Amino acid sequence: PVVADAVSFYEHLKFYIDNISRGVYPFWDPLWSCGSPNEFFLRRIGPFNPFLLLIVIPYKLGFDYWAIFAVFITFYFFLGMVGFYKLAFEILKDKGFAIIAFVLLSFSSLSTRVFDSYLMMLMTPMIWFFYFGFVFGRSGQRSALLGMVFCTMLLMTTYIPFYFLVLVLSFFILFLETHSILK
Repeated sequence: PVVADAVSFYEHLKFYIDNISRGVYPFWDPLWSCGSPNEFFLRRIGPFNPFLLLIVIPYKLGFDYWAIFAVFITFYFFLGMVGFYKLAFEILKDKGFAIIAFVLLSFSSLSTRVFDSYLMMLMTPMIWFFYFGFVFGRSGQRSALLGMVFCTMLLMTTYIPFYFLVLVLSFFILFLETHSILK
């Protein structure tokens, strides 16, 4: 079952999908607290995430929203896990260690948060951002730079981009320190 923060996440995402599937961007929620601006709640779900549009198609075909939501959030979690595997492989350059890292994260407390938090909407693009960052740092591929920009866009349009900014800033400070650039 959906619990904790995921209850409001589920409800606001359903409200958003209901409106988007009718061609309306929901600036106002008349059902929440006798009517209120909806921007804060839209920020929690990341309204500009194109992956959310994957929910609209089966929803318009008449599938149960709960089933679509469960499949979507599970898919999004595993999309992040694939990114973590690729990131671990990029860093460690060993398939066995990358699989071990993947399994450890799969069975960590993060996987228990799939259905009780909107953390997945941050975790997945953050992992892919770091993967694209490592690929861009090693090879300079333009596609990796575009991937970093896309992931940054997803992360900065959520209501808590501060987590991402703190992690990226900490990473770059440590990177510069270990490479003696700041000394």
